[in-house]
Amino acid sequence: MRFRFGSPPETVNFDPDRLEWHPLKEPSPWLAQFLALPIGIAFATGLGIVWIALGTVDVLSPPSGAAAILIIVLLIPVHELLHVLIHPGSGRSRSTIVGFWASRLLFYARYDDVIRRNRFIVVLVFPFAALSTLPLCVSLLAGMESWVLAFSSIFNGLLSCVDLLGALLLVVQVPKTAMTRNKGYKTYWKLES
Repeated sequence: MRFRFGSPPETVNFDPDRLEWHPLKEPSPWLAQFLALPIGIAFATGLGIVWIALGTVDVLSPPSGAAAILIIVLLIPVHELLHVLIHPGSGRSRSTIVGFWASRLLFYARYDDVIRRNRFIVVLVFPFAALSTLPLCVSLLAGMESWVLAFSSIFNGLLSCVDLLGALLLVVQVPKTAMTRNKGYKTYWKLES
C-alpha cells in the first residue's frame, strides 16, 4: 500500500487509447461531489429515519459537538481502509493507493491495476454496507441504543455518496464481465479477451 497527497497518480504504463479501453462517462471530481450530494443526503436522511423509527436512539440526547467531530475524524480513515480490504491483496499490494486530494477535498483509496467490474462495485459499496447498514442491524438485534453507532451510520451514509454514484455508473455503463482500470481520476473498461 502506498500513501499519496494530491490527485490520484497517472499510471504511466497504461495507455487506454492504444489498448482499446473504453472511458467510463463520469463527471469531474467537483461535479461528481455536487451530483452525489443529493444521494448522500437521501441515504443519510433515510438512515436517520430508520434509526429513530426503530427506537434505537433517543432523539433528545444526540452526541456533543466534540464527540461528533471525533467520530467524523475517525470515520474517514476507517471508511477508506474498508475500501482497501476489498482490493486484490487486501492492501498488501503496491497497487493500492490511499490518498488525500486537498484541492478537491477528496480522500480516496484506489487500486492502480486491472480489477473486475463486479469487484470494483463491491469495493465502492463495502464501506456503506459495513459502516451504515451493519451498525443499524447490530443495534436492532442487540436491542441497544447508541448515538455513536447511529451518528456514524448516518454520517457514513452521507460520506458514501460519491462511492454510490460511482457504483451506479459502473452498473449502468459497464458489462458484467468487463475489466476496469483507472488512469488518474478517469475510469476505463474493457471486455476480457
